[in-house]
Amino acid sequence: MLYAALQKDTGRILCVVTPGEAEATHFADDLKTLGLSAAVFPPRDFMLRPVEGAGREYEYRRLSVLGALAGGRLNAVCVPAEALLQYTVPQDEFQKNTLTLKPSMVYNREALVERLFAAGYVRRSQVDGPGQFSVRGDIVDIYAPDMRQPARVEYWDDEIDSLASFDLLTQRRDGVLEKIYLSPAREVLFGSTADTAEALRAAQKKARGKRRTALEKAMESDLAQLDSGVMPEAMDKYYGLRYETPATLLDHLSRPIFILDEVGGIRDAQKATEFRRSEELTGLLEEGVICPGLDVLYQTMDDLAIAAQDQSTLLCENFLRGMNEFKLKDLINAEAFAAPNWGGDLASLREDLDPLVQQGYAVALFAGTPKGAAALTRDLADKGYAVSMSRDVRPAKGLVQVLPGHLTAGCTFPFARVAVISSRRHGLDDEAAENKKRKKNKNALSSLSDIKPGDYVVHQSHGIGMYAGIQRLEVQGAIKDYLKIQYSGSDVLYVPVTQLDLLSRYTAPGDEEKVKLAKLGGTEWQRTRAKVKKATEAMAQELIELYARRRQATGYAFPADGEWQSDFESRFEYDETDDQLTATAEIKKDMEKGWPMDRLLCGDVGVGKTEVAFRAAFKCVMGGKQCAILAPTTLLAWQHYNSIISRMEAFPVKVGLLSRFRTAKQQKETLRGLQAGSVDIVIGTHRLLSKDVRFHDLGLVIIDEEQRFGVKHKEKLKENFIGVDMLTLSATPIPRTLNMAMSGIRDLSTIEQPPIERQPVETFVLEYNDVILAEAMKKELARGGQVYYLHNRVDNIESCAAHVSQMVPGARVGIAHGKMTEEELNPVWQHLLNGEIDILVCTTLIETGIDVRNCNTLIIEDADRMGLAQLYQIRGRVGRSGRKAYAYFTFRRDKTLTDIAQKRLSAIREFTAFGSGFRIAMRDLQIRGAGSLLGHSQHGHMEAVGYDLYVKMLGQAIARAKGEPIQRDKSECLVDLRVDAFIPEKYIADGPGRIEAYKRIAAIQTPEDAADVLDELIDRYGDPPPSVSDLVNVSLVRVQAAAVGVYEVTQKKDTLLLQVETLDVAMIRGLLIAFNGRVTAGAGTKPYLSVTLQPDEKPLELLQSILKAMADILAAPPEENNRTKINFTRSTLMKKKLIALICALALAVGLVGCSLSTPDSVGTIGNVDISSGLYLLAQFDAYQTAADLASDDQDAAKVSSFLKATITVDDATGETAVVSDYVAQKTLENLESYAAIETRFDELGGVLTLDEETQADSYASQLMEQNGDLYKANGIGLDTLKRFERILIKSNGLLEMCYGTDGETPVSDAELTSHLEDEMVYIRYVVVPLYNTSTFAFADDAQRTQMLELAQTAAESCNAAIPDGASAQTSAFSAAVAAALPDIYAVLDGEPSSDASSLSTALLGSDNIDSTFSEEGSADVVRALKPGEAAAVQYSSYALMMLVRLDPLDADTLDSLRAQALSDMKSGELQDSLQSYGAQLPHALDSAAMKKMPASKNQE
Repeated sequence: MLYAALQKDTGRILCVVTPGEAEATHFADDLKTLGLSAAVFPPRDFMLRPVEGAGREYEYRRLSVLGALAGGRLNAVCVPAEALLQYTVPQDEFQKNTLTLKPSMVYNREALVERLFAAGYVRRSQVDGPGQFSVRGDIVDIYAPDMRQPARVEYWDDEIDSLASFDLLTQRRDGVLEKIYLSPAREVLFGSTADTAEALRAAQKKARGKRRTALEKAMESDLAQLDSGVMPEAMDKYYGLRYETPATLLDHLSRPIFILDEVGGIRDAQKATEFRRSEELTGLLEEGVICPGLDVLYQTMDDLAIAAQDQSTLLCENFLRGMNEFKLKDLINAEAFAAPNWGGDLASLREDLDPLVQQGYAVALFAGTPKGAAALTRDLADKGYAVSMSRDVRPAKGLVQVLPGHLTAGCTFPFARVAVISSRRHGLDDEAAENKKRKKNKNALSSLSDIKPGDYVVHQSHGIGMYAGIQRLEVQGAIKDYLKIQYSGSDVLYVPVTQLDLLSRYTAPGDEEKVKLAKLGGTEWQRTRAKVKKATEAMAQELIELYARRRQATGYAFPADGEWQSDFESRFEYDETDDQLTATAEIKKDMEKGWPMDRLLCGDVGVGKTEVAFRAAFKCVMGGKQCAILAPTTLLAWQHYNSIISRMEAFPVKVGLLSRFRTAKQQKETLRGLQAGSVDIVIGTHRLLSKDVRFHDLGLVIIDEEQRFGVKHKEKLKENFIGVDMLTLSATPIPRTLNMAMSGIRDLSTIEQPPIERQPVETFVLEYNDVILAEAMKKELARGGQVYYLHNRVDNIESCAAHVSQMVPGARVGIAHGKMTEEELNPVWQHLLNGEIDILVCTTLIETGIDVRNCNTLIIEDADRMGLAQLYQIRGRVGRSGRKAYAYFTFRRDKTLTDIAQKRLSAIREFTAFGSGFRIAMRDLQIRGAGSLLGHSQHGHMEAVGYDLYVKMLGQAIARAKGEPIQRDKSECLVDLRVDAFIPEKYIADGPGRIEAYKRIAAIQTPEDAADVLDELIDRYGDPPPSVSDLVNVSLVRVQAAAVGVYEVTQKKDTLLLQVETLDVAMIRGLLIAFNGRVTAGAGTKPYLSVTLQPDEKPLELLQSILKAMADILAAPPEENNRTKINFTRSTLMKKKLIALICALALAVGLVGCSLSTPDSVGTIGNVDISSGLYLLAQFDAYQTAADLASDDQDAAKVSSFLKATITVDDATGETAVVSDYVAQKTLENLESYAAIETRFDELGGVLTLDEETQADSYASQLMEQNGDLYKANGIGLDTLKRFERILIKSNGLLEMCYGTDGETPVSDAELTSHLEDEMVYIRYVVVPLYNTSTFAFADDAQRTQMLELAQTAAESCNAAIPDGASAQTSAFSAAVAAALPDIYAVLDGEPSSDASSLSTALLGSDNIDSTFSEEGSADVVRALKPGEAAAVQYSSYALMMLVRLDPLDADTLDSLRAQALSDMKSGELQDSLQSYGAQLPHALDSAAMKKMPASKNQE
């Protein structure tokens, strides 16, 4: 307040020095509220070590302040002492590199680019953060550090034609600019790489002796980079070489008033900073990274004292203490008292105001928003106060001045009779709100926008494939771009960019390496789609029923907020974000309605969902009802319990906890309290769903992290709490599209904004280096923080933790990974929260862990192996408090770094900017986000078809279930005209930019969309060439065609062919009239229309006029008697035609072209007739197998050369074969196998049932409908496919006919039993943790031994007389466990966490015994057990297991296991016997007939 008055009186700039950044930020905010333009000049970490990339947020923030100072736009700078004493770019250098641009100014574009490079800017294909520029033709985009938005400069020759600001997310202009200032983008400026190298070598030459050697060593790697044309990231160490006279912020200020706030605090903070720096510099000097001369970086506290003597200085302290380093001229004692912030309640405000007004104080009251200030002014005036809203009014006795804004705190100045009262902050200031509004208005691009070769995609008709880039092809004289998609084997599909909407991104649910590519022409994808369609329909039905039930149920309408609610909310210690306030208002509104609320609140961890939930819980209690909060883990419940206790301590609210952290006695008390109504809020795990939990009057259930509860738990919840308000919180935000598909089913609130105090994370990308990482960890520990060290491999995480312990001696290192159980993880999180672990070595598990605000350094090993979205999510784990956080993304420089990893790495380097251009909005959220909402089965279906396609199918299913008409989708219409439709590289040079444009064009749905896309293209890239305009028109035409029932348009020579779903007389007559008889209609099962082009007529224009005429005819009123439909309706499962281009590239390309003289049969094997179709099918399969065996450099699509190639057919023996020979041999083996199956099936009296035959025919028809072109091209007809499907069904039947109970050589029960007993171990067990479950204290060696001995004694007592039968074994074992457990837990004074009723059963195969029993020797003990025998083992470092081996056949009947065991034992044997049987059958194959087969011609 005083500082602002001082500035206004003197008109001089203020420089307020504070101990730390948090204080500086508060000062700047308060000064802004008081009408000054103020900014924070933050400290930054100098980059002295070599890194590959780094976020420069702090450097940009510093430069933006220098830019604002140079432009005279600031009244005050608030600066932490550390930042003031760091050197920065001198003022003359800053101004030399500053440039002003205006429209009509002549400034050569190449000169501008050179100037930007010299000023430290980085060139990108698209600007997505400060310090970048991009050039596209006549357009230059620039983002200077001190700009609020980036600028677009458009040239006309060398003249600047226009200047505009543009939106980073949409990349579209949004405002005209009169001029722009371009300030430098780096603090250490050298110019070009050549100039920099020259300057460094000149410095080397000047040096002598040892100093010169040291300089050469320190500069060696940087010079190598500069010589190859790359500017190193870490140039800060050359500050002293570049600038002869170092400068600080003070050198940029003219006659400032220098204010040192809290001198003692500044001194202490600076002492700690200087100690940390000297440690860092000593290490760097020892390693030779820097040397004397390269350490000119900082001033000291003494320099600050000297600066204070040279300026007009004000030293401020709350308490007078020694300031020996300063010579004081005067001492002023200004008495002041802090005043509490006003919470919004008028009555309590008057209690504060009345005594002040009576004592004659002038009061300034800051009331938040302008709207709030106006309302308060009216209220106070009504109560008789003298009130003014003018800023210019002079303070007067008894006058209350109401102003918009907030201050950190209020105060009273008795000596001046002035008081200031501020309301609590309830939202954002205008500037932040404006930024937020702009951010929200994003047209989220599709998930394909940042696709790169090697990514997985889903094609609607062909399934999951791998994107291999864009190829330009000329087909029938028209040039188009195609997306090349690779499928299983060497199948390749070319998708025209005009059909880009048939593709969507596929995000692998787990390990990318395990993604199975679909087979072109295979049936599996169609079956998957059918299954998912069925599931979406069932789900849609269920959702709609649920919604109806919810609307019919009567709930409790809670009363409106009272005074206590406002009081409770005003006690929240942080400033709420707008999103939090909106979500709170939406939830309260729902609670006040008469039907039960069912709202989902989404937001990342740490955005403040919990506070919103607590407000709802408080409202529930104030309405006289009880509230239950359900958390997925014991620890999260414990965290919520402690938070809510501290939040509600001022109110008479009783909170209970039901979890394993509570003794049985405490739990009983809570249960009694719930039933009696004395407990208002209960927090618990699934324990809350137990039958013994009864509520007196439950009003609200809050479920935290819903996605971590199983489907069964959710169903139980719905049953238990019908008619109760439900609020679910999810940490995985659900994508907007899915929310739209489910709109009206469930209400949704989202919180996207991070808390206001959150700092950006300083991010570095670097090659893995022990020294740098050890230093980073030590630096974090030195400031009392903790570290996440991410090592994403469970198998060697222990050795990694040991390595980290060596890197940072004395640090307490913990381990957490996904294979640990909740019991094992809980103590780890507890230790981390309590600060008992310094460094947590963990896997990506921390994505969903608990919130640890003290962890502020993150190190990720092998960051190049992780997806960008995942890195973004994990980086959000640090920087959750007001403290600056650091993220180090490391990679190993490996000769075999894959192409994809390299691309990903370069993307990560660009990703260091905070949330920049990655379309994180899209965030590959796909599977995780949606899975949480849908439950397990739907989650599985989504994985099967990919997120985008699932959402589309679900949307259609919901519309069908609601009985709404289904909008025809343009993806169901294919248009293939001879039109040049592509985006030339000249127009959009970078690949991702072209894909983004293609995706935008493919998404066109209306003429308005088309106009909008063209506007955007003109805005970003200039006027589009004709091929781009045609591309837009083709996309729009597909929408128009789908709307009138046209599903395919092709051009054959000069004829347009339109395939239509239905055709009626009115349509045919209307078109004949409209086109003077040019239109021909075709009837039959596939109705069509055809029109011949006239000379010089453009196909696209003709098609547009036909479609317009069809739309007009459909819109006309129906005529009487003439609406007779010609019934050629197609099935709704539309056939997707494989266009001619794709046929040419199918696996069996060389097998195409059956001549008309192809024979019907090629002979017999045994009594089985081998038709030509079956022969071609066998050959087709053989060729595919050969293609699968081909090496990467062999192209199976080039048939004639591939048939002559040699492939390896047996890796073990190294056996090779020429492809043509292999195909011939494999074809014969396939035919022998088919003949053997048919012959053996007949011999054994097999007969296919009618159902089996129908099933075979149905599968064959589906195959033919989906991939008919491919089969027909290879001479394979529907009858052949039907026969083949029957052969498959017969082969399954042979297993039972040969080895089943009534089979030829039946497998005896004894053999089956022996297989089960030899291969599997069936156990009943209970797990006992080796730590106290209340305190999490681990057992020491002596206690562990004692616990194991007690458990082994119990097992031996059980073995004294092994009882017969599974039930007897179990009951004897249960009795032994029940007797032993209390004594075992007593060793650690622990509460029992398991008892005899928690016994589980597991059937273990020999493979997973070793992985389950990881402790040495424990697996052997389990294997050696006899059925009925019990044992106790330490099965991991955290737990014991007591177990008894059961006889599987006592516990389960042999019949239920027979089919599985048979298949396991005999399927391989059956295959071998059929192969040899087929080879022995008499062969009567006609070689002449076979030679007439198409592939044989190729092989000659």
